[in-house]
Formats: sequence, structure tokens, C-alpha cells
Amino acid sequence: MLAECFDALAESLTHQMDMYSLGMLLWAMLSGMQPWQGFNMVQIACRVTLGGERPPLSAVPPGRRPHKLLRLMQDCWEADPRRRPAAAEAVKELMLVQQMARP
Repeated sequence: MLAECFDALAESLTHQMDMYSLGMLLWAMLSGMQPWQGFNMVQIACRVTLGGERPPLSAVPPGRRPHKLLRLMQDCWEADPRRRPAAAEAVKELMLVQQMARP
């Protein structure tokens, strides 16, 4: 759940919100877990907005967490939406990770 979704003053969805979601999707794919599993929406809202928490990168197995992917996830989760990468930047990073993974 995006921190800004809990903001009553948020006017509309933005591409920065999509980038936050991309970070969560990457984390879920790599960890094999559902983000915030076992927590209700109020607990998630408190952890994300008040505590600034994000899913633990340590949940991603060592063989599945290249530095560039971890950095991309963290960048996508920036508390300030304006500091999140653009989709084109994320694509570049993902393509670099793909190239590095090729034998």
C-alpha cells in the first residue's frame, strides 16, 4: 500500500505511485512473499506512513538480489514521490540486470 494513498489530500493517481507499486511487485516476485502479509490495512498504514517502513530486503534470498535490483526497489519506495525513478529509468536498470544475469 502506497503511503500517499493514506493521504486524505491526495488528488489523483500518479506515475510515482506506479513506481512505488513496481518496487513492491519486484519485492514480492523475488521474495516469494506477499508484502505485509498478516497485517490489516490500519497496521500497514501506520507502519508505512508513520514508521516509514518498507518490506525487508533480507527476505529476498541472497542469490536473487543483485545490488541493482535492491537499489531499484529502494528508489521506488522513496518517501518523497518526486525522488522515485521514472519508468524509463526503471526499464534501463531492469535491462542491465537482465544483461548481467546472462551466462
